[in-house]
Amino acid sequence: MTLQEALSIVRDQTIPGLRASGGDGHAEAVEFVLSELQRLEYDAECRGYAANLLAVIHHDGGHYLDQHGWKKATDDAIAEVVKYLPQLSTAKIKCRHCGRAVEEARRCYAVPVCYACLPPPRPLPVASL
Repeated sequence: MTLQEALSIVRDQTIPGLRASGGDGHAEAVEFVLSELQRLEYDAECRGYAANLLAVIHHDGGHYLDQHGWKKATDDAIAEVVKYLPQLSTAKIKCRHCGRAVEEARRCYAVPVCYACLPPPRPLPVASL
């Protein structure tokens, strides 16, 4: 059932006739229309997040998106971000404790700490026999 079909069923019927137990797809049409409205609301919310992200990348308040449209604004934003990827991957990440550069293998952790500043490992539990 499409949104148009569901809307036509709801439009052609009177409101008192819309009961969950009623036939002719009334309840199904109403549920479908409500679920579509919720989906469209969610899509609008996601579209707002995407527009805000593009505004940050283009360093404007969304004017670039308004002037050029979604396709060009997105393509140009991707090109802009790709320019800076090599710089981000070679950036010096410093240890939170000593300030030295953190080794590549330790960069994926939430708190970057170099090997020299790592706390000693906890002892393993010993089973008593």
